[in-house]
Amino acid sequence: MFINNPELLLLALNVSVLVLIFCYVYPKYCGANINKLLSNDVIATTTILVISGSLFWGTGQVFNLLIMSVNWFWFSLISYLIMEIPFALYYMKKYKIQWPDKK
Repeated sequence: MFINNPELLLLALNVSVLVLIFCYVYPKYCGANINKLLSNDVIATTTILVISGSLFWGTGQVFNLLIMSVNWFWFSLISYLIMEIPFALYYMKKYKIQWPDKK
């Protein structure tokens, strides 16, 4: 099923990584520390891009983002960031994380 639909494959990958990091990795290793959270998020985002690239680099596969067609990189990055927003907001509320004030 996922092999025939590359968009579904990448969306399933995104959901899997998001559930893993927000339910296990971040609570265990980051807690309420915003710096650890951000650095681990860069690692998670890079992981998504590396896996997506290993699957679709050089294939010429076109992905549909509803408003435009893009390559694997942009589809993976944009869909991951959009899907991450609700997870991040919930996590930040649960652990009472606030952005540092600039004074």
